Parts: sequence; structure tokens; C-alpha cells
Amino acid sequence: MNKEKWTARALELGFESFEIYQRITEERNVSWYEGQMDTFVTSRVTGTALRGVYHGKMANYATEDESDLQMEQVLHAMMQQAGAITAKDAALIRQPADAAPLTGEKHWVRPDSAQINDLLKSLEEKILAYDARITMVTFLEWSEEHTRREITNSYGMQVEDESRAQLLAAGAAAVDGNDVKNDYVFRVIPDITALDADTLVRELCEKVLRKLGAKSLPSGSHPVILEKDAMTQLFQAFSGLWSGDLIAKGI
Repeated sequence: MNKEKWTARALELGFESFEIYQRITEERNVSWYEGQMDTFVTSRVTGTALRGVYHGKMANYATEDESDLQMEQVLHAMMQQAGAITAKDAALIRQPADAAPLTGEKHWVRPDSAQINDLLKSLEEKILAYDARITMVTFLEWSEEHTRREITNSYGMQVEDESRAQLLAAGAAAVDGNDVKNDYVFRVIPDITALDADTLVRELCEKVLRKLGAKSLPSGSHPVILEKDAMTQLFQAFSGLWSGDLIAKGI
């Protein structure tokens, strides 16, 4: 995408201001099942979001097609969209401002495929050997994501940042008579060579084993301790409401 060309053409068509946001995401996901790699998936996706103020209204357009050939079609579609907007909200694209650069808290070391396979194989063996009641590794997955974001606009703003995440997920099931329970753990893994695999296996297996023999409480009011994963899921149910725009509108 020729961003300068898109911006210049938008201004020629009468946009008061114009902005291009691009997000390039690269992912790798590996799953392990019953002693062997089950899936191996890599992907690279570029997403582009366009914003433009036209006759005082903010028009938006999102696409995964970066081709300059669609420029006229997209810009005219945005102009039509702006003409249909009746909201009274102020349309504003930010101008450049001084900002201190942010540095990540973690130093990420990307492992090769052999390291990932060796880790997943070792974890499966350790989980199954932990206790005779652990009968199955329900899932083992390694996933990683590298994202780069860029914002360019007609006021001269040109900023970018990048982030990385590497996650390990493991699940297991335990059986005691007719009682079957399962659970899972997640880990953020900046460096695969620094992972304490034995501690992870112990945490997972003890979480599963503690559930064996559990019984339901009678209905009533009881004091409770919310485990961190349960609290995360509770917050997640409300996360869509935590919007600065909604707060500003008093909703």
C-alpha cells in the first residue's frame, strides 16, 4: 500500500483529515497429542483500517487487501458512509504529539520447532507419570504471536510499535472409580529454556487431583474464594462494556 498516495488522494476528494492504521500479525501454533505432533500452523495477516473525516463526519473502512487498485472504490465508499452518518459526535483525528517510547517488560526468545516438540513431548510424559489416576493429557499447545502496528495520517503522524507473546497450555484428566475430573494451566513463556517443567506439571496435576471426590454444596449464601482463572472469566464477561466511548456518553 502506497500510504502517501492514499492520503493525498483522500485530501483531493475533500477529506479534511485521513488516517491509515495497519496491523501485521504473524502466528505459529503447535499442538501435541498421544506422543506426536498433532497440528502445526503458521500464518501472516495484514489488516488495514482507514479513517477519514469528510464533511465533519468520521468514516471507517477495514480490509485485508492492501492493493492500491481498490483506492478509488474504497475512498468513495467512505464518502458515501460519511453522508449517511447522523450522529452528533465530534469527528477528530489526532495530530502528532510528544510521547515517551515504551519498552516491553519481557525479553522474548523465539524457540525453534525442535525445542517446542521436545518440550511438549517431555511434558506429556511427565504428566502421565505423575499419578496413576492421571489417565489422559487432554491437550498440549504452544502458540506465539508477533504483531507490528503502524499509524500514519495526513497531519504527519507516523508511529509504530510491536509486541510478542508466547503461550503454553496444558490440560489433563484424572479418574477415580466413576469420578472423572479435568483441568488446565496456561503459562506465558518468554524463554522456553528457562521454563520449570516440573513445577508446571505439579501445578496442573494437583489442580486435577484436588477435584476428585468434590461434592456440590446445598443452595444458600456461602463465603467463597475466587480462583484467579475464575475471576478472569468473570471480568471477561463484562469487558465489552469497559469502553471510554461508552463512559463518555454516560452509558
